[in-house]
Amino acid sequence: EIMPSLVGSEMCIRDRYTMLLTFVISLPFLFLPNFVMSSLFGEVFEVAGPILLVLSITNIVNTFFGPVAQVMNMTKHQLVFQNITIMTVVINVILNIILIEKYGALGCSISTLISIFTLNIATTLFIKKTYNRSFFAFSK
Repeated sequence: EIMPSLVGSEMCIRDRYTMLLTFVISLPFLFLPNFVMSSLFGEVFEVAGPILLVLSITNIVNTFFGPVAQVMNMTKHQLVFQNITIMTVVINVILNIILIEKYGALGCSISTLISIFTLNIATTLFIKKTYNRSFFAFSK
């Protein structure tokens, strides 16, 4: 069985470090997004600060769930993962159609956040149901 080798303490420790490192690197993007954008790209891009903030949150959320996509592929559930991904793409397209019209690029970043969260939740629920295991960065 492949799953016991995937749930070793090394993986949990590595996931925690990855989550913490991602969070630390994201701090300036979370608390000073307008400053970061204007400092790196000029004052014209300061208005993109909220987009950077949402995409930073998206990255943190994605990291928090751990390597769920890799686990699905390594445990021969790639077709289930493919179906979850297709469902998520459809959700993303629908949300983009709705949100971009109203909020522009910020709507697109919000759509991405919701889609990545949905993908991770669905995949985590499948892994939990199938193996009674989660890969949250801070789960035991």
